Amino acid sequence: MATTLGASYIEDFNGLEIKATQLNLGGTVFDKDDLPLGTGTQTIQGAKTFDTTPILGTGTTVDLASTTATLSSHAATITQYAAVITTEALTTAAGASQAFVITKTGVVAGDLAFVQDIGGTNTVYAYQYKAVCTTNTITVTVYNSGPTNALNGTLKFNLLVLHA
Repeated sequence: MATTLGASYIEDFNGLEIKATQLNLGGTVFDKDDLPLGTGTQTIQGAKTFDTTPILGTGTTVDLASTTATLSSHAATITQYAAVITTEALTTAAGASQAFVITKTGVVAGDLAFVQDIGGTNTVYAYQYKAVCTTNTITVTVYNSGPTNALNGTLKFNLLVLHA
């Protein structure tokens, strides 16, 4: 048995298996690979791959590197997986849609793209977004679901892409 960060663990050895019908231990027992990071603020830097799904508790903050882009001819290139996108002024008619092609190297089909409306100069509010990832591209489509009014200005939205 060894101790790390104030927690105890049993080293994993090939062929070692511990069996017990009843085991009473004080505190919490973790496998060495599953030790909690401890208390206080923890920082993980650089790209990391986790064997299991990390659980982010209440009050956890995830700070992502992000970028901004303004669409030109309904297209833009971004350098981060999180971005604030501003469209050019739109006049998309009621019942119609407009696609925006956003290029991001490393995106693949099946990745998850999340869009959150955050404003712009447009004053028509009956619209919705759809985002689809393909190789190196996120296509965000805005649908004007209003019955009569065309969109009448820019839209601004947050975009977050996660590898599936």
